[in-house]
Amino acid sequence: MTEHQDDGQDGSAGRDAADAALLAEIAAAAREAQDVPERYRRSAQAAFTWRTVDAELAELTAATLALTYDSALDDPALVRTTSVDEPRQLTFASPSLTLDVEVEADVLRGQLIPAAAGTATVEFGSGFAVEVQSDEEGMFSLDRPRDAGPVRIRCRVGDLTVATPWMPF
Repeated sequence: MTEHQDDGQDGSAGRDAADAALLAEIAAAAREAQDVPERYRRSAQAAFTWRTVDAELAELTAATLALTYDSALDDPALVRTTSVDEPRQLTFASPSLTLDVEVEADVLRGQLIPAAAGTATVEFGSGFAVEVQSDEEGMFSLDRPRDAGPVRIRCRVGDLTVATPWMPF
C-alpha cells in the first residue's frame, strides 16, 4: 500500500480556519435547505402547476366541439313539422371537425365531417360509456339507453380528439 501525500490537488492546500468555518456554514445551510416544511413544498408545487394553465386552456378550447345547431331550439311557428316524433338534430363544430348527431327514441346516430374512420365514445352522466367505431364515411350509431342523464360524445380521428359539451338528450 502506498502512503497518500497531500499535494494540494484536492483543493485543501492553503485552507485556513476561516475557510473551514465558511465551508462548515455552507454545509449546514445545505442540510437545512433539505428540510423544507411540507406546507412550503405543497405551495411551490401548486404554483408550479399553474405555469402552463394558459396553454392547457387553449388546448381544451380547441378540442371542444361547439353546438352550432339544435332542432329542439327551432321556433315551432317557423318550422313545418309532419310528426311530433321527429328525431332531434344537433350539429357540433370545431375548426377541424364537425359532428352531426341525430337522436331518436331508441338510437343515437352520428357522422363525422370530414368523413373518416375513427372512434366515438358516448359518455353518459351516470358514468356509463359506450365506444363505437365510425366507418370510412364517418357514420356511427348505437342503442340509446333510457334515462342515462346528460351525454357527451368524444370523437377520435387519427391524432385528433374532440368532445361535445355535456347535453341533455
